[in-house]
Amino acid sequence: MTNVDVIEVQGSKEAKAFVRFPMALYAGSAYYIPPLIAQELATFSREQNPALENADAKLFLAMDGSEVVGRIAAIMSRSANERAKTKNLRFGWFDSVNDQRVATALFDAV
Repeated sequence: MTNVDVIEVQGSKEAKAFVRFPMALYAGSAYYIPPLIAQELATFSREQNPALENADAKLFLAMDGSEVVGRIAAIMSRSANERAKTKNLRFGWFDSVNDQRVATALFDAV
């Protein structure tokens, strides 16, 4: 791997790459069950997921040139933070090739 760049998902093409990445990463694994693409995309849609009415989600892709090598989602619940007077953030949908630089770059983005 030469260079790792992390980009924020902005459009539908990148969103689909975010959802499809684990399918390529875990191809051949008997233990991986891929999600339904439309359902996974709906999870991050403000119009389709009522949980996002009071939360913000940002999706990030780690890229090596034009190849996706990792992904992560950052989610902040505004209402939970207001109630608890905190500034908490959670992450999920973390998948990465076996390279510490990729993992570090993704967590730095979050």
